[in-house]
Amino acid sequence: MPDLTGEDLVKYGTLNRPGECKLDHNNPDALGPAHRAVYAAAMSLAALVDRSKPQMPMEWKWANGYVTCFTSKPDSLGQWRGYAGGDGFAIGFRRECLEELTVPCWDYRNGDVDRLSDKWFEIPVSPPQRVQYGNEKREISLSDAEEALRYFISSAEAIVPYVKFSISVFTAALRICMTMKDEAFKEEAEWRLIAMQPYSAKLNFRPGGYGNGGIVPYTEITYPTDAVQRIVIGPGNSPELRERAVRQMLETYGFGINRVEVVHSKVPFRD
Repeated sequence: MPDLTGEDLVKYGTLNRPGECKLDHNNPDALGPAHRAVYAAAMSLAALVDRSKPQMPMEWKWANGYVTCFTSKPDSLGQWRGYAGGDGFAIGFRRECLEELTVPCWDYRNGDVDRLSDKWFEIPVSPPQRVQYGNEKREISLSDAEEALRYFISSAEAIVPYVKFSISVFTAALRICMTMKDEAFKEEAEWRLIAMQPYSAKLNFRPGGYGNGGIVPYTEITYPTDAVQRIVIGPGNSPELRERAVRQMLETYGFGINRVEVVHSKVPFRD
């Protein structure tokens, strides 16, 4: 990083000694606010690949990733058992309706978060991403990411906006991590929407996680009503009553009973 002078020193770092305009990259106490964000991002990335490293530091507490999980198997016995106990429902979406979704974020330059303010802005959610399973696919994904990063660095101008570049690299790396799972989960055939937010998300909270004793933050994605294509009624009890309730719900909330296909599971599952 080049030597800094003037206002840049206030933003990116402080003088180590009188008259010396260099940053101490190994001393977070000597870093300015923007550079501290980069330091936090680097520490978070290190924690992803090395469990001995500290977990995500508080300086980066708002820059999180959120995922919505889907499957390409609409009537899977394993998923009825694992996620719904047989009595649930599988909602089928039109993929093209999931390509350009957004979530609201808050820029801290507007001051403290104000949920009622009109200064929230929308950032795009990724198109549906296929989850890769096993070490072989993991190595391919990491190799592709490394090649893309090397190309970006080699083709960049002499002066690179260091903070923006570091945060972009961190975000890209975290996206990759969110699309990799152990081979044991392969039968789920999972796809994900990923919302990576360098600012504060408009969060809600629900109970659950870590033995159902924790608090789970989540952010809401608004999608058009025509995104819902099909509802599969799980292979549980009272299927006719459950179908009636589903059709009433669709009509009440404006989805249209004739625009959404309602079908029953063909899995012979019973409690």
